[in-house]
Amino acid sequence: MAPWSVLFTWSGDFMRAAPWSTGSQGYANVSRGCVNLSPEHAQTYYELAAPGDPATVTGSPAAGEWGDGWTVWFLSWSELLRGSALHKAVKLGPKGSTFVKPSSLPKSKAKAPVGKPGIGNAQAS
Repeated sequence: MAPWSVLFTWSGDFMRAAPWSTGSQGYANVSRGCVNLSPEHAQTYYELAAPGDPATVTGSPAAGEWGDGWTVWFLSWSELLRGSALHKAVKLGPKGSTFVKPSSLPKSKAKAPVGKPGIGNAQAS
């Protein structure tokens, strides 16, 4: 494994130090899924990253596929509810949590972390 590696999918994609490709980074595809960084940038990211930090990869020739290590964080709220056995949300409070109808919760302004692929990214199927 390359030094300063941070896993960002469960299928084995990492942000990692790749000193062998520093001259190509940002210009050529020299990896099969990992994000190659200079050793200095990889060490900085490794030291600052925390589990669950979102990562957005741009300029990829291929879109990620569900089931290939992508997690539920890539789903929208409505997609999460559709996949739920109860089709309910959990409301947390000072006395514990309860199941509620999603429509009873205030409207969220949050968006799915991935949203639409950026210009130049492969389109998800």
